[in-house]
Amino acid sequence: MAVAAWAASTAFVVGDIRRATTEQASGLWFRCTTAGTSASSEPSWPTDIGSTITDNTCVWTASARQHTARQF
Repeated sequence: MAVAAWAASTAFVVGDIRRATTEQASGLWFRCTTAGTSASSEPSWPTDIGSTITDNTCVWTASARQHTARQF
């Protein structure tokens, strides 16, 4: 499954999955768990599975590097 990179000032809905634009997050994927609009600059992504980050009005939860229905 190809995962799109995070994007600035973008509306996201619960369930959207994105990856960091750099390797700063150790290749983790992030699931939107609170819908909203991303900030104008990329957040400092967590590197532990299950950790969350608030990105303007969105909240992202770090997940494994591969998406499976069981994880979400």
